[in-house]
Parts: sequence; C-alpha cells; structure tokens
Amino acid sequence: MLLYGGNSMNQDLYQDTRYGQQVRNYADYGLYWVKKNVKPDVIVEFHLDAASGGHVIISDK
Repeated sequence: MLLYGGNSMNQDLYQDTRYGQQVRNYADYGLYWVKKNVKPDVIVEFHLDAASGGHVIISDK
C-alpha cells in the first residue's frame, strides 16, 4: 500500500492529475506518476475529510 502524498498527505491526487493534463505531461503528475512509478494493480482514493461531494477522474490515457 502506498499513500499518495506521503505521511504528511500534503498532495492531492486529483489536482496533481489535472495539472498533468493541463501541461500535457502524462508521466510526472498524479495518476500518471503512480502508473509509471508504482505500477499498481488498483488505485483507490479515499476522502476522509469530506462527508459529501467528490469527483471522478476519467481519462483515455
């Protein structure tokens, strides 16, 4: 198991992935970085700080 953002949890997987899309860097940010460096079988994102709302990441990359 890997915690994105490390023990301090000071990074946001969604925002980092979005930034990677904006700058067209599909290797070094967010889900792209995780896929390239960690090569997980599955990625699960938990929001422990929000009772409602959320987001979905859908990409064809």
